[in-house]
Amino acid sequence: MAQMLVSFTTPEVLGKGILFLLFYFCIAEDVLSRGIMKLVNDHNQSPVASPKSICTPSHVLYTYDILIFYKGIKKELTCLKQLLLL
Repeated sequence: MAQMLVSFTTPEVLGKGILFLLFYFCIAEDVLSRGIMKLVNDHNQSPVASPKSICTPSHVLYTYDILIFYKGIKKELTCLKQLLLL
């Protein structure tokens, strides 16, 4: 029994677990980014107004923060909420 506990706490096992968590985080981040881009491309999320030749971002993903730029229209908010609840 003691050998099993020791084998689960070795640095190799912990390192692999952290790598899997980072991998899953990257996949979730990519899925969220693609979902928001699909909302923008389907005109369910309208971009914030900007000067003519400047492209405004629809969202920015940082390590622990997500910034989503939209006009605050109730229809857009419900579409975004549906995306996050899936």
